[in-house]
Amino acid sequence: METPAAILNQILIDNLTDAEYTLLPCKGKLFHYRCEVKGHIEEGSGQSKKKAKQSAAKKMVLHLIENPKFIITANRDDIHSNLNRFDDFGTLIESNKEIKPVPIQSSTDISDLQTLCNRKRWDPPVYNELETRGLPHDRVFTIECFLKNMDLTAQGTGKSKQAAKHDAATKMMTILKNENLDKSDEILDNYGKRNRIYQNTAKTTFDIPKAINDFLNNCEKDRFKATNVFKFFEKITSNSDKMEMIKKLIPNGIYYIQDFFAETADFNNIEKLAKKLTDILDCKFMTSCLPDKSAVGQFQYLAELIATDESFGTSPLITVWGVDDDLINARIKSIGYLILLIVFYISINDKSINNENMEKNSTLSN
Repeated sequence: METPAAILNQILIDNLTDAEYTLLPCKGKLFHYRCEVKGHIEEGSGQSKKKAKQSAAKKMVLHLIENPKFIITANRDDIHSNLNRFDDFGTLIESNKEIKPVPIQSSTDISDLQTLCNRKRWDPPVYNELETRGLPHDRVFTIECFLKNMDLTAQGTGKSKQAAKHDAATKMMTILKNENLDKSDEILDNYGKRNRIYQNTAKTTFDIPKAINDFLNNCEKDRFKATNVFKFFEKITSNSDKMEMIKKLIPNGIYYIQDFFAETADFNNIEKLAKKLTDILDCKFMTSCLPDKSAVGQFQYLAELIATDESFGTSPLITVWGVDDDLINARIKSIGYLILLIVFYISINDKSINNENMEKNSTLSN
């Protein structure tokens, strides 16, 4: 269950804005808080400062979800359901007690992941705290889980570091299950024992670990080919008209892009190139600035490539990030990385571009 202040905070993040809370003079035995968002003001009262703030936040949320100018990503019925658990004075109706953090559901994902790594002789999972955002009383933590042996990462979020760690471990276990990497491998897991048991037997030329790695690599290739990204660019490169337009726009693929960015830092030129390229692909590219800076205090910009053909799904085909001390440079970098990745995907699907790049590589080396 989310509090009114937490719900309001998520709406503000989705709309790239913030709220200003002001503690007003007490009237009798009640505390009073004012909440202002983009010029609109709501006031709330409660028996404590915290309850008064929740009261003001509840009224502001009720106003914003009816305002067509605001993006509401959460389910509105769920929002109303959570808000109805608080009275007009910010008190939780069900228990008439202060809100307590929701306990983490009993789960063994963290211990299961550790056990799995031990069984497969992998390095233990590493958990890194990436960021902390939100108001002091309503923090949201983001923690990354990294498996070195598989080069896999998963990010989790939560109201506490432990909850975020639990979420990251859960997502990592989901990834491993989807790739069938959570199962016991009787050959690989017991390879060391088999060597000890049959140490006096004749050695075979069949390299078991290499065969398993080759199998996994082939599975990875098949999985990549099945993704929407591969299917999309495979369709693009099979269209001779589109490829002709792309080659006119970007004559030498990666090398043209490298020279282009070396010669210009003009934002308009870079955005025009991205617009022309995505128009040829029948796609649209979107950029958005994250409300919070990175862990080292830099601006963060997100750039996404979205196909207009819904057969490739509604999720972005490509998502990249740009970070910089300067806001405009962060945006330029995100668009530049998006262009580079588009050209990369085109080049690995189109033999003529690969041959041109190989010839140029050979010329440069000579």
